[in-house]
Amino acid sequence: MKKGEKEKDDQHGETKTEIAISKAELESLNAKAKRSDEYYDNLIRLQAEVQNTKKRLDKEKQGFLKFANQELISRLLPIIDNFDRAMSSVKHTKETDGVLQGIMLVQKELHEVLKNYGVKFISSLTPNEYFTSLNGSLLTKPEVW
Repeated sequence: MKKGEKEKDDQHGETKTEIAISKAELESLNAKAKRSDEYYDNLIRLQAEVQNTKKRLDKEKQGFLKFANQELISRLLPIIDNFDRAMSSVKHTKETDGVLQGIMLVQKELHEVLKNYGVKFISSLTPNEYFTSLNGSLLTKPEVW
């Protein structure tokens, strides 16, 4: 045993060793223990803050997704109504030129709304032509006839 150490039995039969240290060392250890407790408390607080932030962001995301397309849908509804009117008028008239012009106007309206939302129309040379570099990818590529 080192100088300043004492063997001591506690009530459970375990032997504990006491070490003599200076008052300055004890104060230093106590200060470090206090800082460690402060760091631990800060860590717990920050973890709770991160969890609360995640929950708040998830809630905001759900709210955003719920109403994200509201403006787009409200702008598309009149166009759908116009298509319905055009389809209804086809049943009641023999003149197709006026109906065709009406459908073309509705198509133009639809393209304008989509253009305002960043949709860019890409025309291909033939209807069956597909450019993977311009158009979105497909799971399977259509066969060329």
